[in-house]
Amino acid sequence: MIAVLLLHRTMEPAAVISGMERAIEVGSIDPEVVAVEARRALGRPVAAPVVSESLATFDRPAPTLSGYDALLEVG
Repeated sequence: MIAVLLLHRTMEPAAVISGMERAIEVGSIDPEVVAVEARRALGRPVAAPVVSESLATFDRPAPTLSGYDALLEVG
């Protein structure tokens, strides 16, 4: 909420309101989504997300936390 309110320092109120409305339409409450949509409302260029197969090399499996269950056992 604070991040959205701070957008008024650098953007017109109408653009911030437009950004909030658009974020709600897509089902997001992320202030970064509001900022991106507000920039679009102002006609500012918005960088497209990078989608590349080469980024798959950074994927990692989710960690297993089963070892920590032993810490919860009362001995």
